[in-house]
Amino acid sequence: CGADTGQIVLWDLRQPHTVPVQRTPLDSHAPHAEPIINIFELPGDLCAAVSIDGVLSTWSIAQLQRPIDVTELTLNFSHSTSSQQKIFVSAADAISSSSTLLLGSDTGDLYQ
Repeated sequence: CGADTGQIVLWDLRQPHTVPVQRTPLDSHAPHAEPIINIFELPGDLCAAVSIDGVLSTWSIAQLQRPIDVTELTLNFSHSTSSQQKIFVSAADAISSSSTLLLGSDTGDLYQ
């Protein structure tokens, strides 16, 4: 699950534990500084997480110490990097039959 701290926390439901078996670190190198709003299962034991501050990260479920990839979601209004606007995400969902990710921003816009 995604936590308000920006961590991804994993439980093994086959075990009687009430504590997580894995979690992403809480340090200055962690990609998510804000709450995670959704986690998506990807092929090949991977998952992706989206936080409200517009950060999308990809992880190996077998190793949650560092992400495989981190992308800060932005909009480009021209070819200049100075005209990029960060997307603050309020909702996210994946279409399971494709590699499409839908994001809803705090402005009410929907992005694919």
